[in-house]
Amino acid sequence: IQSGDFYVDIYYKDQVATGTTLFFDQLNAGAYRLVELNMRGETVWQYAIPSSYLATSTIGLDVEKLSNGNYLFLTGTGIHEVSDAGALRWSYATTKVSHDVQRLPNGDTLWNFGNSDSYNDAGTNAQMMRVNDAGVVVWSWYAKDHIANDGIFDQGWTHANAVLWQ
Repeated sequence: IQSGDFYVDIYYKDQVATGTTLFFDQLNAGAYRLVELNMRGETVWQYAIPSSYLATSTIGLDVEKLSNGNYLFLTGTGIHEVSDAGALRWSYATTKVSHDVQRLPNGDTLWNFGNSDSYNDAGTNAQMMRVNDAGVVVWSWYAKDHIANDGIFDQGWTHANAVLWQ
């Protein structure tokens, strides 16, 4: 099945779970977008990422669909929430983001960082942060306070790809 830039090679309706697939498309450099595909590989939603969101880097690029129907994603300039119509609903500017962002049940937003931290940075830059909907930091976690560095790795020694709140 061909749908624009995407091709679904095999589709067995009786062997897949229902739903959609949501991802950050980097196929065309500088023209990044969020794409949601249905089970047949057809684009059901897309959002062109503004170039200003990608000014510092494109690391991570996580995206998730929220229970309110909006989309939460991160770029090298921060965390953003857009409606299905593409209107910006919320954002938090920070370059200290890596691979994962989560919206918590109480509305707070949690993410991780550690991609380029050195051991000494890890005392001043939080490797996990949580902000409320007003953008106020309500919790942070510093790796240096909990993990000893054995001296083998420096840059990126706290590198993590995900964060979960329990």
